[in-house]
Amino acid sequence: MCFYADSDWSASVQETTEGPAPKATRCSECSAAIAEGDYRYHIWQQEYEECQTREEENYIGDNDEEVMVHDCERDKAACEYGETFNYDCCRSCKTLREAIRKVEEAEGCRGAEAEPAFPCLFDDVSDGEGWDHYAEKFRELGLTDALALVPA
Repeated sequence: MCFYADSDWSASVQETTEGPAPKATRCSECSAAIAEGDYRYHIWQQEYEECQTREEENYIGDNDEEVMVHDCERDKAACEYGETFNYDCCRSCKTLREAIRKVEEAEGCRGAEAEPAFPCLFDDVSDGEGWDHYAEKFRELGLTDALALVPA
């Protein structure tokens, strides 16, 4: 079963970090506490790479197709980069995600469709094939670390 996410927007900018958490937070998947210094996988996304602020006095030319000039250095509060998304993931949920990706890729899914949407790991699996399916596949593929994390 491939995962298909229907999003209202897509990110033009994405930054990922993996390692010690710089401050205490919670896992976006399971809500477990992630203490400062504990493992954390983090994703930050932004809809647009460039400012989308439109101010009439800043247009060069006389129609909307001309280049707009906006001085973000002068007026940062007026800058608009669209939607943003922050995601924090604990080691256990990251292990489950990686194992699910391996199962899905073995079954022919590729790219983003091989993994549940962020932060929908538990809902997407429960609404789809279910945890029993993945537990069986984890056994078949020798993914014992993930098998131990499958919810009862």
